[in-house]
Amino acid sequence: MANSKMAGRFRVLLALGAALVASMAQADVVYTYTGNALNRGDSSMIGRHVSVTLDFLHALAPNTKINIPHLADHVSAGLLSYGISGGGQQYTDGSAYNHMDDFLSVSTDGSGNISNWEVAIFPLEGSILTQRDEDLVLEEGGLNLAYNYSKPGTWTLLDTTVPEPGTLALALGAVFALSATRRRSSTR
Repeated sequence: MANSKMAGRFRVLLALGAALVASMAQADVVYTYTGNALNRGDSSMIGRHVSVTLDFLHALAPNTKINIPHLADHVSAGLLSYGISGGGQQYTDGSAYNHMDDFLSVSTDGSGNISNWEVAIFPLEGSILTQRDEDLVLEEGGLNLAYNYSKPGTWTLLDTTVPEPGTLALALGAVFALSATRRRSSTR
């Protein structure tokens, strides 16, 4: 009889464990680029840097290249949102501009890390460009230019895989059920 009780408990634990794993939610994956300080050009922009945030639906696969020739179409490529800033400018997918020359291209290495990229945004008042070997910011109608050549910044990855609230409730319920079962069997 003890073996059948143990087998029953094992099946319950196995089912709860499977439910826990199955209900893990894959949230979006955020890649963030921070460029090195702009070191040439307009003195008012020296020391500032370019930064890019790319929020993808899933992690980028190893040895892959994604091209988005027009950033207004970013969602169709799995890019949920983006933010690009440099100098005194900041642009996001919610910004009011819409320029046909904005683009994004990223490539990954064998580990899925961004290894080559080109991101450009060209609103009417200026532009921001970052790519593998340079960061360039042009603002105020092309009057102020600052750049950093040959010193690429760094990309970081934030994988936000989290369990859904239902998963946590299921796990707590399992702990409660097991403690109640154990308490009941110890009083007999």
